[in-house]
Amino acid sequence: MYEGIKHIFKHTFTMKYPYQKVLLPKGFRGRHLLYMDKCTGCGICAWICPERCISMVPVTDNKEYPQNPEKRFPQYWYARCCFCHFCTEYCPTGALDYTPDYELAEYDRELLLWSPERLSRPPTNIGEYQSVFHGKDGNQGVTFEPVIKQKSK
Repeated sequence: MYEGIKHIFKHTFTMKYPYQKVLLPKGFRGRHLLYMDKCTGCGICAWICPERCISMVPVTDNKEYPQNPEKRFPQYWYARCCFCHFCTEYCPTGALDYTPDYELAEYDRELLLWSPERLSRPPTNIGEYQSVFHGKDGNQGVTFEPVIKQKSK
């Protein structure tokens, strides 16, 4: 009973998502970003993936890729991806990178299949809402406050 009464006077730690979002730490591993001009189509990313969510598919566009004459690029099935990012670490040409984009939820399961063209688009919705990380206190945990955007003087 003492523990219950003690917690009545403490602040809650719930964030008001999607209006409040935490600033992501440096090196956060979100969705993948494909640089099609660097990809050679070697398939190491598909081979190293522990969840087998990557498959190499041909792309039918009019662009020429001299480093990848077969035009085979990775396609991701995000319903299976565990975001270990072995694919980005083992890519010999650096064609795969990660972004801070973590909002990948979809209403339709087929939309979780990301084509190479979709993977090559950089995220645009990052930073729409922001919040500030104020630190961790042993007694109070992590608190978040919305960022107030002020004009510079």
